[in-house]
Amino acid sequence: MTDATRLIQYVCVSADHTGSGNGEPTITIHEGLWAFCTHTADAADHEWSRVDGRPLHELLRFPPRAPEAAS
Repeated sequence: MTDATRLIQYVCVSADHTGSGNGEPTITIHEGLWAFCTHTADAADHEWSRVDGRPLHELLRFPPRAPEAAS
């Protein structure tokens, strides 16, 4: 995979923001790198998780999920 296809370096894994979202998905900047959330950029309580570079088309097709709760 080339650097050009590894666009997204952070994804929002907030339980309230994962899944189908509330409208248009958002690409924004977090700590100087591209970040993706299924909710709008002005949504509160983003919980950013660093990823090993993901192409945008992958995130649009398979949105991030919240981490599993510890049992």
